[in-house]
Amino acid sequence: MVGFPVIRGKLPTPFDMYEQAKMMGKGNEMKTVLFRTIHKDKIDGVLDRSIREVLIREVGLDPKAFEDGMASGKPAKAVEDGKRWGERIKVSSTPSILLDGNIKVDGPNMTPDNVIMIIRSILENDKKK
Repeated sequence: MVGFPVIRGKLPTPFDMYEQAKMMGKGNEMKTVLFRTIHKDKIDGVLDRSIREVLIREVGLDPKAFEDGMASGKPAKAVEDGKRWGERIKVSSTPSILLDGNIKVDGPNMTPDNVIMIIRSILENDKKK
């Protein structure tokens, strides 16, 4: 899972928060909370420290340790690394999946049936090797 900001002009703070939570073993939980907060609750104030602290606590992390990790720059570096990787494989929309290191599935091709068919094909080809 790579956070890949696709909306120009938006700060990457939610992606940084996800990366920090991932480093602390709670990436999936933070992803769920951030998605709900931003897209369902329509709260985009994750830059506000008090809102961030509530979210950090909700996923079961210590706010001070979390903020110390954010200040280290490691989450921002992980997001930048993810952006470079996404640009290299020409991600143009999210979600996108890269299978077997070279098969990109995105946009209208991102259907469960298509992804399953591709994975089965990869597995069948691996059996022949």
